[in-house]
Amino acid sequence: MFWKLLLQILTAIFGIMAVVCALLPTPNRIVLVLAFALAAAIFGFLIPFLRVGIPEIDCYITSSSLNYAEGLLIDGVIWEKDFREYFLWVRNKSKQVEAHDLKIDMDMIGSIVKYEISSQQGCEGIFFSRNTTDRFGKAEKGVITETTKLYSNNLQIGTEKLSFGGHYKVRLVVKAFPVDEDSGTFIIKYRYLNVGGEKINQSFVYKILKKDKVNKSLYIDTTHPIIGYFDRKVILTFGETVKIEENKLDSAGTYNNLGVTYAQAGEKAKAIEEFKLAIKDKPDLASAHNNLGAQLEEIDKAIEEFKLAIKYEPDFAEAHNNLGIAYAKIGKTNKAIEEYELAIKFKVDYEWAYYNLGVTYTQEGETGKAIDEFKLALKYKPDFAWAHYNLGVIYKKQGEADKAIEEYKLAIRCEPDFADAYNSLGVIYAQTGETDKAIEEFKLAIKYNPGYVKAHNNLRIAYKNRGIQY
Repeated sequence: MFWKLLLQILTAIFGIMAVVCALLPTPNRIVLVLAFALAAAIFGFLIPFLRVGIPEIDCYITSSSLNYAEGLLIDGVIWEKDFREYFLWVRNKSKQVEAHDLKIDMDMIGSIVKYEISSQQGCEGIFFSRNTTDRFGKAEKGVITETTKLYSNNLQIGTEKLSFGGHYKVRLVVKAFPVDEDSGTFIIKYRYLNVGGEKINQSFVYKILKKDKVNKSLYIDTTHPIIGYFDRKVILTFGETVKIEENKLDSAGTYNNLGVTYAQAGEKAKAIEEFKLAIKDKPDLASAHNNLGAQLEEIDKAIEEFKLAIKYEPDFAEAHNNLGIAYAKIGKTNKAIEEYELAIKFKVDYEWAYYNLGVTYTQEGETGKAIDEFKLALKYKPDFAWAHYNLGVIYKKQGEADKAIEEYKLAIRCEPDFADAYNSLGVIYAQTGETDKAIEEFKLAIKYNPGYVKAHNNLRIAYKNRGIQY
């Protein structure tokens, strides 16, 4: 920037000197004019070659791997079942160029319950602002084609300067709204200026997929961004200054979050690679060890990672639960039970630990204890389909058909495509002589799992009892 300005000043000075010399009544004025004019031309020619580089801004969303129980107070927010936690990451990947007047403009389906800076480095003057206008963009092949009003909410983040290598991370708690459409978009638009004052306009568009079949809610698919371009002509005024403190660059956390994103997308190899990078950068990062263990197929190596997670974070409930699952897989039942109980000790509302205890007690024939654990799992997660289903299995074995039917129906209400529940319900109806009902249940089991061999066999027997060829 300095050298570019200096050349501009010199060009102007020598140009003025050439004009002044042309007006002088001296014999050699022509030579002076040519000399100053040539110098001005040379300096003017060099200016474009000192063009300032463009900052490389990396902006993306990751979703949290944590699932909080409804009603818990989490960082000042009383959690609801349709709340989701996301992290917005913004980094200047350039090694030499700063980004000035960086503004992030986010539009999304849902309501932003809370937003806060969770880490940052190399930032100056961060501001937040809200726009309550409902806007929702539809994209085709990466291009915004239409804007409609549909449950959207907006957040803008401004940064006066983002140094090269600098970053910030924003934690977002979003309440999802139920909608009728199957898909939509989550838009992150951003613009910034480099030190030369040149404006850049880019955006990422994130597809939203309908994942909750019961509530029909839309959630952000953070693994498949569509790259597009969007020039927002009007940048809103930014207010509400947020005071933050300097933190160290959380590169280990970045690797860990990317690993979680890959794991959610089913890309196990990439997830493992990111978790290993996180551990290399921060060997005592308990969550990375736990996440790595969950992706490893070798049980011994997985157990080693879960133990390391617990070593660095002894009250890590999820790691204790995962260690219990690993022990159960290799037949170490007592150790599995011990780990599940530790998980509950450190997280009293941990429904999965109760559920895993119930499964273990069922396998050991201790049905009374199993029933108690499944009921505790349902206390903290009433829509826990598998807990209802396993209660149904126990009640059926005990000859309590009515209770079993009730639990299977509750499992289906929680998870409408639960093929095992339909099949088990059909079996009870068949055994009680209600063949028509049984046939309907077996058909539903096959509808949601076409390759379900048991359901096909049960339907064949039911048809045979009705004298119908299958």
